[in-house]
Amino acid sequence: VGEADITLLAHIGIGLMGEGEAYYRGRKQPALQALQASGIVPITPFGKDGLSILSSNAYSAGLAALTLHEMDHLATVAKQ
Repeated sequence: VGEADITLLAHIGIGLMGEGEAYYRGRKQPALQALQASGIVPITPFGKDGLSILSSNAYSAGLAALTLHEMDHLATVAKQ
């Protein structure tokens, strides 16, 4: 896990708990308000949930998946 993952995942984690701020439909607002507007119930961490949120390669894996998708699209376009 790189340091960038920890920082970004921490911000995502507090947003999922309804704390901090989030962008929703192009507007920055309290995270709790954004969750409520989208019909999502804030999470309540228990036990080692905090560790699970922070100790993850989810962000890097997500970026890698998006990059592969974009490369596939580029290869398809390049063939035409």
